Formats: sequence, structure tokens, C-alpha cells
Amino acid sequence: MKRFTFIFLILLFALNIQAQNFSRLEELADQLKNQTDKLIELTSKKIKKRSENSRDDLEQAFLAEQMYVSAKLIENLIDRKRSAEELRMSGKILSNMTRRTARFRSNQSEWQSVTETISNLNNEFRLYEGNKKDDDDEIEEDENRLIVGRVFWRGKVDNEVQLVIRDLNLQVKTISGQSYPPGTFSFTSRLQKDNSLRVDVKKDEGRGNARVIQQPNIQNNYTTIIQILDTDKGARDYALEIFWYKQ
Repeated sequence: MKRFTFIFLILLFALNIQAQNFSRLEELADQLKNQTDKLIELTSKKIKKRSENSRDDLEQAFLAEQMYVSAKLIENLIDRKRSAEELRMSGKILSNMTRRTARFRSNQSEWQSVTETISNLNNEFRLYEGNKKDDDDEIEEDENRLIVGRVFWRGKVDNEVQLVIRDLNLQVKTISGQSYPPGTFSFTSRLQKDNSLRVDVKKDEGRGNARVIQQPNIQNNYTTIIQILDTDKGARDYALEIFWYKQ
């Protein structure tokens, strides 16, 4: 009986540590989102006030927008309790993005705060074990599909837009309606040249429809095309999760 109680206490302690770790991840993700939101306000205000902007000003504004979308993506991955390996890969992508901030001449304290938060996130990712799986960490099961990669895209659509995806590249083509900036995207892994892969899409935000109109194969140089169709009046923001899996 004493031995059972001892084992139970060890398991309870381990679960408590894991819960605290996950809570810390959520806290840091929210902190990063708030920090990058503040940077968007700082950098966009500066651009709007000036009749002409420097490359440094424009690059900061673009990066602030990318970092904010990335922070929301990290928050989403954490909320959905993605695998530890996927979170670690995402942390590395964020770290690579912050390398550009060292040369900025303004807002250095704000960018430094973002860099420190990402560093803290990466430390937590190294401790986080997530849900144990028997499969390879890079392959996960979702509705009986072995998903091997994803790209997350966020942007504005007026009527019809196509996302053209090849390898680690995503291009946005406006087919009809008002053209808008290409939005932001983030890959978890490249779209491999593999005839056994099939691509699907899930709409996380937006009022219209999103579907795959071209699957990748050798004839089209392994290029996927996603159609977003919004027939209502005016433009709307969209957020898509595009993923590929083994057939």
C-alpha cells in the first residue's frame, strides 16, 4: 500500500509539473501576441504620418504584421496541444524571424522584449513533452490521415483568390474582385515531391468557401492550388490551415 501511494504521488507530481509547463506556454504565447500587436501600432502609425518612409520603417512594419500572425498561430498550436516536436520547430521558425530585428534603428526595446519572449518560449518547448505517440513525431494522425506537413495562411479576400503552393513557397493570385496584399503564411514543413501525398484545407476564419482545385503531381511540378471563393459583398479576412497527408 505504501509503495502504491508513493508511485501515485510521483505520477501526480509529474502531471502537476506538466500542467504548470503548459500554463506557462499559454502565458508566453499571449504575451508575445500583445507585444507584437503593440509593435504593429507603433510601426503603422509611423508610416501613416510620413509622406516617405525608409526601408527600415517599412521592413519593421511588415515584420511586425508577420510576427503578430505568427504569435496567433503559436497560440493556436499550443491551445490544440500539438506535438512537442511541432512546437519546437515552430519556435525555431520564430527565432529565425527575430534575427532581422538586430539591425533596426528604432523600437529596439520593443523588439528586444519580443526576442526574449520567444527565447523563453523555446526554453519551455524544450521541457514540454506533449502527448506521447507511438508514431514518428513528424507524422501525426488526424481523422485516420497521416499528416506530414502544414501551411497556415491569413489574408483578405474580396471575391476569388487562388493560393499556389509549391515546396516552401506560397503565391497569392487574385482572380476576381479587389486585390489586397498577399497576407502572411507559415510552413511547418515543405510540400514534398511525393505522388502518395494528398492536400486538404480547413477554413479557420472567413465566410466563403475554400477548396483544393489542383492536387500536386509530377505533371504540374507538384503544385497545389487552393481556391477561396467569397461571393458576398465586400472583403473579409480569412485564415486557412492547409495540410498534406499520406494516402
